[in-house]
Amino acid sequence: MGAGLLQEGSLKGIKVLVTRPLHQAQALCALIEQNGGTAERFPTLEILPPQNIDPVLEVISRLGDFDTAIFTSTNAVSETCHFIKCDHLPAYLKIAAVGRQTAKALEASGLHVDILPTTDFNSEGLLQTAHLQNVRGNRIVIFCGEGGREILTDKLTGRGAEVTRAEVYRRGQPENDAVPLIKQFNNDSIDIITVTSQQALTNLVAMVGDDGKKALMDIQLAVVSERIGRHATQLGFTRPPVVSETPGDEALVTAIRHWHAVHSPA
Repeated sequence: MGAGLLQEGSLKGIKVLVTRPLHQAQALCALIEQNGGTAERFPTLEILPPQNIDPVLEVISRLGDFDTAIFTSTNAVSETCHFIKCDHLPAYLKIAAVGRQTAKALEASGLHVDILPTTDFNSEGLLQTAHLQNVRGNRIVIFCGEGGREILTDKLTGRGAEVTRAEVYRRGQPENDAVPLIKQFNNDSIDIITVTSQQALTNLVAMVGDDGKKALMDIQLAVVSERIGRHATQLGFTRPPVVSETPGDEALVTAIRHWHAVHSPA
């Protein structure tokens, strides 16, 4: 569990708001609590099936036509496996993952990951891998969510590949009661908020509404990418976000631990 990176009790006295979908929050909450902090769960994102599954079924019916399959997230892995057993993908299909967590999910599903970034664990990092440089004439399928980033599609198409998106899930906004959370904001009970996607942050702002927005904007954020940090600034958050070195849970908790060490009373 990366115990060498984390120190027992190093988050003592702080409350961390975790905005991940409920079914994905447990590991992060456990790490926070193992380090002495309090984890408050408030999902601002839920993963839903596509509104129309026919396009996905059509792509899956012709998986034998593709040379490479790219998975953009752990959600893309789990939701694809609702449509087809992942270990039933054609054996010759090269499998690519945008990051380590996605790769772990693929391997847990019985797949060998052939293409993985070595430094930046995101779409940009994946595009830098040797396997995706000379792709002219290649047929690539991208398993992703509805309305996700288009950078992979645009760049790979520009390099001459034939790219198909299989949008296997969509992101929704949960109907959670934000009133108790707003009270915690106003009482300064939440010390830092973890955010792992732009949509999760946008939803959080919408869910607290005008009643909670002013207090929310003054709370420290911990995010997993500079891109989410820029989005926070655009939304009006007043403090520079804490950014983890990589998107994983351990890196995020390590970033929070370092922040706490600097900002905690002597």
